[in-house]
Amino acid sequence: MSFFAYYLVSGSVLSADTLLAIAQTNNNEALEYLKDNMTVGSSLLFVVASLFILCLMIFLTKSFSQQQTDHEASNKGTGQISPTCTDAKKRRIRIFGTAFILLLALVISSVLVIKASKNIITKPLIGFAQGLKLYKDFKDAALDRAHKFGSLAVEKNGFNGLYILVIGESQNRNHMSAYGYRRETTPWLSKMRNDPDTIVFSKAYSNHTHTVQALTYALTSKSQYNNFLLQDCPSLIEVAKSAGFKTYWMSNQVKLSAWDTPITLIASMADRQEFINSNAGEDTSTVFYDGELVNRLKNLHEDGSRVLLVLHLMGNHGVYEERYPRGFDKFGRTRVDRYDNSMLYNDAVVKDIYEWAKKQPNFMSLIYVADHSEGVDRGVGHDSNQFDWDLTEIPFWMIFSDKYAKEHPFIVRNLKKNADRPFTNDMLFDTMSSVLGIESNFKDDKNDISSESYSRTLKELKTLHGEKSLEGIEK
Repeated sequence: MSFFAYYLVSGSVLSADTLLAIAQTNNNEALEYLKDNMTVGSSLLFVVASLFILCLMIFLTKSFSQQQTDHEASNKGTGQISPTCTDAKKRRIRIFGTAFILLLALVISSVLVIKASKNIITKPLIGFAQGLKLYKDFKDAALDRAHKFGSLAVEKNGFNGLYILVIGESQNRNHMSAYGYRRETTPWLSKMRNDPDTIVFSKAYSNHTHTVQALTYALTSKSQYNNFLLQDCPSLIEVAKSAGFKTYWMSNQVKLSAWDTPITLIASMADRQEFINSNAGEDTSTVFYDGELVNRLKNLHEDGSRVLLVLHLMGNHGVYEERYPRGFDKFGRTRVDRYDNSMLYNDAVVKDIYEWAKKQPNFMSLIYVADHSEGVDRGVGHDSNQFDWDLTEIPFWMIFSDKYAKEHPFIVRNLKKNADRPFTNDMLFDTMSSVLGIESNFKDDKNDISSESYSRTLKELKTLHGEKSLEGIEK
């Protein structure tokens, strides 16, 4: 029934990625997904099919129950009329006939599935178990990685100053006016594009279409382009701390899911964490709009000559109309309208973050990247089972202070030179390491878009953790 229900909602079969996403979701988010994706037709079909299966179950249960009652009445001499042999025989034939039909249907479908080399039941479950083990290994290896950093990571290298990383959620750059969208959804970023210290990357893509999978690679040295085990790969927070940075993590997303994920662990490694969404576990209904993060920033008194601040937004996650105040209800009430309204609000929030940041005496840079995109024009979310390239096309941009541009001109120059080169966000760790001035044995210079020699092409780059080549975008 679970597989059937998912097929009716999404038009595709369950995969390991989807099961992992379900494990990392909650009741409220699941209801929001159904609200956005369940059509009237699929709802009616699901109800009819459910009623049919329910009636079949009741019929079988009553048949077995009646046979047992008749049998007991006959044996105990209760005075009830016992069924004739013919009636009992008919009932048994009917019961076993129904069971035989169900068994035959199961066998035939299994044979067809195996012949097609696509076991839609066991394959995703096996992949799901492997994914959870991967996350558990990453968590269990945290202490081992900490020991390794003492000799392998960094020697207190790094640039002084305040560095801010803002992580967007479910943001499709094709719905941003700063990237040429017909509606003015990002007026502030569009204006900032003219600033000489702003760099907007035109060909950024996500390494996956699900948040945990995408950010697990983006925030660690693990990428689609190396064969390292995830548990052996340090996070950006871990490396920054070993380089003497004071680290902060502020989020409007939930802290815990049904299964702990590497993102939760990475956040917990920061010197200070604040999750303004007070819900936890199985309920992540948004308590605040993202603007509350700006209010909390005003109370943040960062100390230390080197500071890394990570802000994780709720962003443009469905249900879209719950991501912005009514004052941003500008474009209308269709699905696309509501998504564009959330985009307009997101732009305003990031503007306020920047306005706060540039007032800080040691501000150096603000870097923004989305975890993945959203298939809003196709009426889908970001489920990898409904993959198309629109699920990977994300915004990625940086703003530097005049001080940073003067002190590190080669980095800024190289970033501008590479602004139109393709990039996947699992290479964020390598690029951020350079921007922060951190050199380590875990950094891959080939993945560093701030490098003068950066030359990655669409043919080399991949998504869905290596399953699809970005070369397909051009076809």
